[in-house]
Amino acid sequence: GLGQVLMPMATPSVRAEGGVYIMYYHGGNFDETRIADYLDEEKAANVPEGATIAGMKMKIGAAVSQDGTTWGRIEGEDPSGACVVPFDRDDPNVDASLDFPEELYCGWPEVVVNPPGEGESNPPPKDRDNFFMYYSTMLKDTKEKAIGFATSENGFKWTKKGICLSPTDETLDSMGCARCHVVKKAHLNEDQQWEEDKTGWIM
Repeated sequence: GLGQVLMPMATPSVRAEGGVYIMYYHGGNFDETRIADYLDEEKAANVPEGATIAGMKMKIGAAVSQDGTTWGRIEGEDPSGACVVPFDRDDPNVDASLDFPEELYCGWPEVVVNPPGEGESNPPPKDRDNFFMYYSTMLKDTKEKAIGFATSENGFKWTKKGICLSPTDETLDSMGCARCHVVKKAHLNEDQQWEEDKTGWIM
């Protein structure tokens, strides 16, 4: 599924690698996982023992294009080529010491550019978190749908930061959080009649 496409010049200060479009998308392969892993205990009891499904352990990939029509995948650090994968302590390719909940899938990526703030150098330093990614996931232990968060310096190599939004009882998201959209805060400059960035984000 499609997540998002970043334009070659997302802001005057942060340029996508090589001046190209970057597409973020998610997908699953033919690896099978237990259907019961995605259900609460009551529903799982109605599923035949050992029943499996393919394609549910979704991962996030990236592709680039110079013209917006012809795309080439960028190989991520995961053996599958993905750049963001579900956090699973049984996966030998992830850092099992990280202190956040295990995930069943990663999908529907939303990526925003993090422009330099007041007082920061322009262009920003190489080791700065220039890109933020928000993605939909399901937590392995609780079966809750939640929003995960990752950061990147270049838009291709990502560092997971854990869960940034989880369901809250007796609210609009009590059954789960998923498929967010994030925008930079802004206000209208009435003298110049254009929008100017403000500190912060809205999800």
